[in-house]
Amino acid sequence: MSLVKEYVGAEIMLLSKILKSESVAIPFGGRNPMWMPWWLKTLGKTVHVNDILHFSYMDTVGMIENDGVLLDKDTVAGLLEGLGNQNRTLENPELAKLVPHDDAVFFDQLRTRIERLTPRQRGMAIRAGYNTIRYSQVMESSRFSSIRMPLARVFEREVEELNKRVTSAGNGVAYRMNAVDFVQQHQAQSLYLQFPVATGLSTEYATGARPRGALGREIWTRGPSKNWMPELRSTLKGTFGDRFTSREAYFSAVANLLESSQNFPAWVINVEESDYPDMIRAVSKFRKPKAVHRMDTREASGGYMGYFVMA
Repeated sequence: MSLVKEYVGAEIMLLSKILKSESVAIPFGGRNPMWMPWWLKTLGKTVHVNDILHFSYMDTVGMIENDGVLLDKDTVAGLLEGLGNQNRTLENPELAKLVPHDDAVFFDQLRTRIERLTPRQRGMAIRAGYNTIRYSQVMESSRFSSIRMPLARVFEREVEELNKRVTSAGNGVAYRMNAVDFVQQHQAQSLYLQFPVATGLSTEYATGARPRGALGREIWTRGPSKNWMPELRSTLKGTFGDRFTSREAYFSAVANLLESSQNFPAWVINVEESDYPDMIRAVSKFRKPKAVHRMDTREASGGYMGYFVMA
């Protein structure tokens, strides 16, 4: 395609160059690293971030909607005091699928206490808690026992890092809606899309393997909530987050969302190389692409070749 322009570097830097509008709507906030909408907010943009998953919504409340609320040391100390009662029955038994039992007890108690916080503090604490879970998973092997830090200290460190990133620049708003409803009901100068993968959340749950990714984050965030997975699967059925049985079905859903998004003056769509031809065809049903930036992030860990399609 003659519109393609080559770019080598980080996605977020390219996005800051090509996204000139003052307001941005993001229907799938959980598909993107939280730092991407956060970065747009620091540039002074108004950022509307939506996601049906509770973790992604709380992440947005804590770090994007937040206009200066911090987790102070006294609050953190209150969360951590006396954690680790090994005789305690887990209120959220699913945590034992994420980390060893002793660690699961720590996180179970911590998650219960997090509910006492204000919404923005709660969002920050949930993010810091999940980062601490990832530390536990990485350090689970016995060969790391001599260098592993106490989980309380890891959590404190994660909070310290998040506090540094809270900013009042720009405006951020969090939503928790079906993506099609979101694009139909909200307006911004630009729509930023990075569609969820076609395999869906339910596929990860069905394997029985240790949950990572979206499912692991959701297990942690939901806390002691009961029967949330069937409810979530019912909500997602036939749309993004569910498992699509074919590429045709997946791109039919893509086209449905694009058709519902024609009220946005500009689209910016982040798409991986393997989906690029089908995405161009889907976009072209409604708008002629104005520019395509071919983006090479393969030098970064886990990087890939992808495209930003502007229409």
